[in-house]
Amino acid sequence: MVESVTYQGRRVALRIPDAQAFEAQAIERGQATLQRSLDRMTSFFAEQNRIQAKIEGEQYGAANAPTLEQIQAARETGEELKLPGNKNTLFGRAARQAAATLVSSELELAARTEMNNAILDFETRQANPAGLQDKLDAIIQGYSSTFDESVPSMARSMKAKLALTANAKYASYHSSFITKQQEDSKSNWMGS
Repeated sequence: MVESVTYQGRRVALRIPDAQAFEAQAIERGQATLQRSLDRMTSFFAEQNRIQAKIEGEQYGAANAPTLEQIQAARETGEELKLPGNKNTLFGRAARQAAATLVSSELELAARTEMNNAILDFETRQANPAGLQDKLDAIIQGYSSTFDESVPSMARSMKAKLALTANAKYASYHSSFITKQQEDSKSNWMGS
């Protein structure tokens, strides 16, 4: 019997070599570079517009902030103080923040003036410091609550600043009141 021989063929790779389109790659790199440049330019101009909107908003807010008379009227009537601007746009937020900062400074100045007047009144009458503490607390609450709802963070900050000022003024008056009472008691005892 004859042996049969099987032919095993070689495996030939039938792969087509990659055709490299150098021109297409160069065009693609150029377009990518152009896109990055356009993105940077767009970002730059967007940032410039944000800066411009913020500056214009701050100027608008400062120019249209409530006056001291309007602040006092709102405080006396107990109504909320209306600030220019809004919370929706960069311009509006910047205007509102600038107006709130100015109003806060005005309120702080007015409150400190009223505190000084109250202390002067208590010093001339030589009144008990307990009444002064209540008066200072009322001044702080009255001025800081003027825009509690519109800008609560600014109201809390102002309340804290005024409380520090009031505490220092109260401690000074309380100390001088006790010293004065001791001197009066000593002079009365010596005079008797």
